[in-house]
Amino acid sequence: MSGEQPWPDWATEPVDLADADPAWTVRGEQERDHLEILLAPWLIARIEHIGSTAIPDLPAKPIIDFQAPVTDLGGAHLITAALAPHDWHYVDPELDQRPWRRFFVKVTDGRRSAHLHLMTPDSPRWPPAAAPLFVGADGERISRGTRKYRVLRAFRRAGIDADRARGALVHGLRHTFATELANAAVSVYTLMNLLGHESMVTSQRYVTAAGTETRTAAAQNKLWGFRAGSNKDRARGRESGEDAQRCVSQDADTHADHCSDNHRPCEAGDR
Repeated sequence: MSGEQPWPDWATEPVDLADADPAWTVRGEQERDHLEILLAPWLIARIEHIGSTAIPDLPAKPIIDFQAPVTDLGGAHLITAALAPHDWHYVDPELDQRPWRRFFVKVTDGRRSAHLHLMTPDSPRWPPAAAPLFVGADGERISRGTRKYRVLRAFRRAGIDADRARGALVHGLRHTFATELANAAVSVYTLMNLLGHESMVTSQRYVTAAGTETRTAAAQNKLWGFRAGSNKDRARGRESGEDAQRCVSQDADTHADHCSDNHRPCEAGDR
């Protein structure tokens, strides 16, 4: 609409996966150290580098995510003022639609380079520090190294380790989970909630790749079956027409030849 502020390019840029880059870890450490200086008056613990870029050897979107624990979210306007000179942009909570956090985006050369999630430790979205992601039969935490070893062992036993994409370990199971849901025609909104994506655009990649929406939409057209049948009829008609054309175009001295088993011998007068 006229008069409205246009969206900046970084707000609508597509999300693409990139090969794992060791520089992400270095960038994460440098950016975290800088943020902890800028946010010192509000922090109650260290900032964490989270998300896919924090996992070694894993393909991910090349945007560094940080989670920062603060005493409360009421000081977001003061934090905005502290971060703005350093290319951090505040996303209004009404636009973000996640009331449990305050969200900032760092823009470098016109593209998103980092996300900052401000949260309070009493938020239900804050993961308990001692909560294990996986536990064994004894109820104890399964370490990252053990998980990695077990998944690698499964690839080797299946005889497909040589075909495994770099970084396709435990996190790869997440992509399989999402792909199977998309193939089952689960809505993109449900996918976004189950996977914890920040944007529906990220979840839409799985739906687009599955192609279920396209096939379902095409099946709603009553003419689709007719069109498919007509294509077959036309193909058969072309074959018959080509045979007939070959028949009538033969030279007079070959008029005794048969074009096909379905046609009579050509005669000199046939044109």
